[in-house]
Amino acid sequence: MRKFRKLNEEGCRQFIKFLESGAKGDVPLKLLEREETSVETNFQIDIARWNFTNKYDFGVYLNELLSDIPDNEIENDHLFWNSLSLTFFDAICFRTPDGERKVQAKEKWVVGERTQFYYRHLVRTPWLFVKLYGKTSKFLLLTRHKSEHLVSMVPETLEQFGSRGILLRNEKVINLFSKMYFDHQNQEPKPGLSGNGAGSPRRMGKVVGQLALTHDLERMTEQELIEILPREFDRWIDWL
Repeated sequence: MRKFRKLNEEGCRQFIKFLESGAKGDVPLKLLEREETSVETNFQIDIARWNFTNKYDFGVYLNELLSDIPDNEIENDHLFWNSLSLTFFDAICFRTPDGERKVQAKEKWVVGERTQFYYRHLVRTPWLFVKLYGKTSKFLLLTRHKSEHLVSMVPETLEQFGSRGILLRNEKVINLFSKMYFDHQNQEPKPGLSGNGAGSPRRMGKVVGQLALTHDLERMTEQELIEILPREFDRWIDWL
């Protein structure tokens, strides 16, 4: 097995050009083979699966696939993740009923300068959250939608909490959110999470972001976290 090749900056530019054109025609996988658009890494990757039921399933597979590679070699390597986006493009790109590819936002495929949108990346994010939180990451990666395109969707919980990196690195907060917003019996988010009403994930993201300015959330117990939440979240806490 030969070593994996990743895009260089020129290869990434050409991949972006393909995305901006609407992803018409064949996926330009040859960008990963040419000397002028790619470089050889020092590790091998043997991809054996191309079909995934949802983002969590994809994240589990990516962790298995990349388990022999040190995290510090790839976690912040945007060219590596953009290369995997290209590699898996046909497997996870949303298609319309007439077969046309629906590329959606560029940040779903390319980790670039807009770091506030890293959480939307369709490959890096499932890998990272499954690695950090295992099964608990389901509340961020799964949705109540019934669709064949679940890998390319950004669930409401991920959209609302993903942009607040300080929350996503706090295991206690993530565990509490999972208990509040995820139905572990049915393995899906609880109903009523959309919108920006009282107690919604959108409100939670804002409130906990504010609380983090005045409280050391990492040192607090789960019960202490619950006690400082406003009453609007009681309807979710009552489920615990």
